[in-house]
Amino acid sequence: MKFKAVLASAFAMLSLTACEDLFEGGSLQPDGSKPDLVIKAPMSNQSFTKAQGVPLILSIVDKDEVKDLEVIIKSANSETELTRFHLPTEKSVVELDTILTAASYVAGTYNLTVNVTDKRTNFSTKQVQFVVK
Repeated sequence: MKFKAVLASAFAMLSLTACEDLFEGGSLQPDGSKPDLVIKAPMSNQSFTKAQGVPLILSIVDKDEVKDLEVIIKSANSETELTRFHLPTEKSVVELDTILTAASYVAGTYNLTVNVTDKRTNFSTKQVQFVVK
């Protein structure tokens, strides 16, 4: 008898958890819970050589799953984008650890902008300035 009660409780819990969107009306409208975005590298005003490249280390956590990650690099003195890419994903936790090539960058200051959108269209953005020598 105890086993049946535990089994029934587990089934009920799984059923209710799987129907989260049903209780929220199936809406994919923003719910106010923005993705938590942390830029671990580059640090603000950190310097890199062209040969080193620019380390890009990001951590993103969101209860509704990250839908899109956008990375943009522009010169601080220009609106021209030097790097832009999107990473579509369907995960609640996204870790990115890579090196961006800086061989074509002119020595100077650059702005890194990271935009994150979750599946409910909640949006987070962060910006960091770094230097290429």
